[in-house]
Amino acid sequence: MDSRKENRGTESQESPCTKKTSITIGLIRPRERYRAPSAAQPHVRPHMSNPLPIPNPETHVGVGGDFARVFDHEDYLIMFNSLDEVSVVLRAHMILEEFLNIWCSRVTGTDDLFDGTFVPFKTKLIVARNLGLTPEYEDILDKFNEVRNRYSHKRKYALEYSRLDALKNKVNALHSDPPVLPCEQFHIYAQGKDQFGRQHELQHEWSSTDTKKRVLLVVIQLVMKFVQWMQLEFNRRGIRYSLIVWPAQSGGADAA
Repeated sequence: MDSRKENRGTESQESPCTKKTSITIGLIRPRERYRAPSAAQPHVRPHMSNPLPIPNPETHVGVGGDFARVFDHEDYLIMFNSLDEVSVVLRAHMILEEFLNIWCSRVTGTDDLFDGTFVPFKTKLIVARNLGLTPEYEDILDKFNEVRNRYSHKRKYALEYSRLDALKNKVNALHSDPPVLPCEQFHIYAQGKDQFGRQHELQHEWSSTDTKKRVLLVVIQLVMKFVQWMQLEFNRRGIRYSLIVWPAQSGGADAA
């Protein structure tokens, strides 16, 4: 995520952080070995009883390159501030579809394999599977696509806890190295000023938040693991890709 941009609120916002509010969204996880976007971006940081307003520049980095499309801070702000479940699910679905676009394009050596025509999510998922996407990720994306379709075709559909819990368990079970805490142990928070200039902090965790925030928790952990898996697989296959970070760090990616 480009740390040079400033987060702004959206039309659909939860009080007290409203329109034109600079908000920081974070996930709380152990201090050791992690990478996340910098100030004024959705970011990952250790749990602190009094969260600092500015992330440590030594541990928080901006992300660009190919993966910038799944780390657009405005997407996460919209999901965090959304007043309805369907907005969160649809936005998350678009982020996950970008993973399919990145995977299929990089593996085939094209700029955009699906350019020029509309290709349904399900078709992209089949293509991604044929290009080596693992069954675990295919299953999760397929289940999330089913949830998205339920919202699209049932006007008053509400995501059942059992369905969300099953999806959460599948994401928790995905391998990651270094390991990532399960969704139940993550937190998301926002801090910033409302339209009256008053400072506010909001924090949510699995056990006490609503369905919207639980979906967001699942999606962010899935994004973290998916990026990690995809980078490792690109490196294993010798596929060139771009991953730009601020400040720059060495790694297997090319700076574009």
